[in-house]
Amino acid sequence: TGLKAPPRDFHVVAPFVVNTVLALELYLKTLGRIHGASLHGHDLERLFSKLPESAQSRIEEHLNDITKVGYI
Repeated sequence: TGLKAPPRDFHVVAPFVVNTVLALELYLKTLGRIHGASLHGHDLERLFSKLPESAQSRIEEHLNDITKVGYI
């Protein structure tokens, strides 16, 4: 059933969650670097908020597009 059913044991999901959060952190920091900002910390919301408005808008547009199509 894949991700449609909750896992029986949370410990199975924990590495996925940790790796996803770390990947998002690196992605946001890389985007910041591309846009001339040096971002620090681990708070994903804060990192996102420190990105230029143009980068935030593009991420939000892409997220809206993929959720409409049903990718997530």
